[in-house]
Amino acid sequence: MYGDSEEKIGNAIQGIQREELVLATKSTALDKDTFLKQLDVSLKRLSTPYIDIFQLHNVNSEEAMKKAMGPGGAMEGLTQAIREGRVRHPGFSSHNLSIAKKNDGNG
Repeated sequence: MYGDSEEKIGNAIQGIQREELVLATKSTALDKDTFLKQLDVSLKRLSTPYIDIFQLHNVNSEEAMKKAMGPGGAMEGLTQAIREGRVRHPGFSSHNLSIAKKNDGNG
């Protein structure tokens, strides 16, 4: 997402036991297919079989939240990746506090 940071991190962690690292990355994808494609790219760039924390990033509007969390949304892709063992934990970020609070499971 930020230039070549994943490639640099992938190169830097070569030779380190994977279990000793916590890798996190993110995607701005709102749909399942785009999310899964971006996940594959991240896994390749990081040279790892799984990512510890993968975040749906920058979900800043009600419309974006509905797309990401709805049928065929990025959350479906993230859930699939967790089942497949390619992601260990889901994450979420937003630059809009009211949207994040509305969708925190309590609102």
